[in-house]
Amino acid sequence: MVVGVVWFVTGLALGLIVVGFVALGSYERGRQSAQRERFNAELVARRVVAVAKRAHPEGPTEERATA
Repeated sequence: MVVGVVWFVTGLALGLIVVGFVALGSYERGRQSAQRERFNAELVARRVVAVAKRAHPEGPTEERATA
């Protein structure tokens, strides 16, 4: 009886430790993913601005302003 309780408590403790490490690992991967998404959004915004500057490098002309 006592041996069964010891095995149960040992298994429960090891299971909690494993689940804790898995939870910490998934939290870290989620945090890194969120940082990448913000970084990718910034890259897309910079590309849009760069393409817009290449399309109209001199800025708005009088023709466009009066149209």
